[in-house]
Amino acid sequence: MSAEVKTLAFALFIYALGYMIGPQFVHSLGRATLKQVHLTIVSSVVVVLTVLALTEGFGLDKGTAAGVLAGGRLNRL
Repeated sequence: MSAEVKTLAFALFIYALGYMIGPQFVHSLGRATLKQVHLTIVSSVVVVLTVLALTEGFGLDKGTAAGVLAGGRLNRL
């Protein structure tokens, strides 16, 4: 199968899946999920601020800071 046919078939699959699941997803959003959205936003901000503070505190370069943010291990002596 050619790459164009594979790409088109995948796009149609994603469209069909979104068409079926989309209304249920939108309907499930409400006040109950608002607490989870707030928790996600607050925890993301806290994580980024923590990494920024660690970067400044330890004098890390941008690449190491990105690795710490991504969950990478820092192996320095």
